Amino acid sequence: MNNSLPPSWVRCKFGDLVKISNGYAFKSSDFKKVKENDSDVPLVRQSQLKGSTVDLSDAVYLDCSNLTRFADYVIKKGDIIIGMSGSIGKVCEYKEDIPALQNQRTGRIQPFLENKLEPKFFGLFLSNVEHVLSERARGMGIQNISSKDIENLDFNLPPILEQNRIVAKIEALFSELDKGIESFKTAHEQLNIYRQALLKHAFSGKLTEQWRAENPDNLESAEALLQRIQTERQQRYQQQLKDWEQSKSPPAPLLQRGESGPSTGKENAAAATTPSITTDAVIPPFEKGGLGGISKPKPPKTLPPLTAEELAGLPELPSEWLKVKVSHLLAEDLCNGKSVKDRQGGFPVLRLNALIDGKIDLSISKEGDWTEIQAKNYLVKDGDFLVSRGNGSKHLVGRGGIARIQVGRNNFVAFPDTMIRIRLSNSLVYLDYFSFYWDSPVIRNQVEKTARTTAGIYKINQALIEDYVLPLPCLEEQKVISNLLDSSLSNIDQLDQTITTALQQAEALRQSILKKAFSGQLVPQDPSDEPASVLLERIRAEKAVSDKPKSRKTKHA
Repeated sequence: MNNSLPPSWVRCKFGDLVKISNGYAFKSSDFKKVKENDSDVPLVRQSQLKGSTVDLSDAVYLDCSNLTRFADYVIKKGDIIIGMSGSIGKVCEYKEDIPALQNQRTGRIQPFLENKLEPKFFGLFLSNVEHVLSERARGMGIQNISSKDIENLDFNLPPILEQNRIVAKIEALFSELDKGIESFKTAHEQLNIYRQALLKHAFSGKLTEQWRAENPDNLESAEALLQRIQTERQQRYQQQLKDWEQSKSPPAPLLQRGESGPSTGKENAAAATTPSITTDAVIPPFEKGGLGGISKPKPPKTLPPLTAEELAGLPELPSEWLKVKVSHLLAEDLCNGKSVKDRQGGFPVLRLNALIDGKIDLSISKEGDWTEIQAKNYLVKDGDFLVSRGNGSKHLVGRGGIARIQVGRNNFVAFPDTMIRIRLSNSLVYLDYFSFYWDSPVIRNQVEKTARTTAGIYKINQALIEDYVLPLPCLEEQKVISNLLDSSLSNIDQLDQTITTALQQAEALRQSILKKAFSGQLVPQDPSDEPASVLLERIRAEKAVSDKPKSRKTKHA
């Protein structure tokens, strides 16, 4: 609190002036999810404390008979409600004309002399000390604060007329401030809409329509592109077959040990196509010319046309483009990372939060309980695209980012089981193009549609990723699209950052206004105002009278 106050102000405790009344634990079995009768009464719970006003848009209702039964918990227009559990210190004004009921773990501010105190002034004070209340919260998991914690706050009390002037001044300033904030938020939403529209145009061919018209010699027909994909798949198969043939007689000690290979995240080990990727099952001894139970690679099949279901939701494309699956563009099989415990001095493994805004920060890692040799199959290489396998938010599951190895820095790190590695053929797909596409509405729709939830966690797997469909132009056009997107999205990001900074400054200004208000610096003092010390004494006297126990009446026979 400010050490220097106007002479007409006085220091006291918040509880000298107001009482924080707790709500009631109404039975959930009595809740009505929708208002069935005009007389039904809304229930104000923690979830209704949004912004600066109590929000009844998703409130439950109770029968109107509860207004009489629970008269002490009735909320009327102008009451100030504070969150006391979870949303600690969240302060909202009830502005509805109809009465409401107060649920448990919310507090209602009740001035001892309602006609001599301004409830809004106290609500503004509490919103200014929300961080203090959060620090005093207790409890495991969900934090709670008691009415006594709030009542024990130090408080600077101005005269009642100055309280009114302060509230009027704050409301006027906040009104202008809120208009500016709303404008910034609208601009932020418009930027997001423009970003999505830009990505949609990029991956439907509209962004490079003029470029194609001006560069017909640089284009590759869809037929030629398809043939090149088939050729690459055949070459990859030949290399896998060669590796398999060379590995048919591995060193006996390895096979006799029954060591574990890296996880592919697939259930059937026989489906693996390379000898370097198996399941987590123990590799059996070498038998009948096979490699520890790994089947001989199968030749690739001719790419079948996509089904109507796979094409659903995808835009119409230029005649030179193809619609292909992720599996058609892989340089290696997809691979899940490895789960390892922590161990000081162990080989580093990325943390899940290393995935930031479409990039992988290789410095965000932990030391794992394994060696570099054990981590060999999970080492991150330059150009790896890592995808989040699971998240509590459907909006975040499947987000991906590019790993870039920086020269001169120690970038040796493995990736964890919370990520899936995608290694693409750089002769078929430009990495930046794939990264931009992975963040587009088209791929997000596929990810969020196919993600499955278990125990509140949305998850995707390798099989789903392999079947995601993307539009594929020739490599030259992919680079043009990537350059155009990089330039435009960089400008959008700069504008977005400007808006974010402006919103932060607006919030700082709001706190500055409140700080001045509660230290006597926001409005001028009027010498004719009754001093706050007189008001405080009157409140204490009234409180002392109301606190006296009432004598019981003697019953006469």
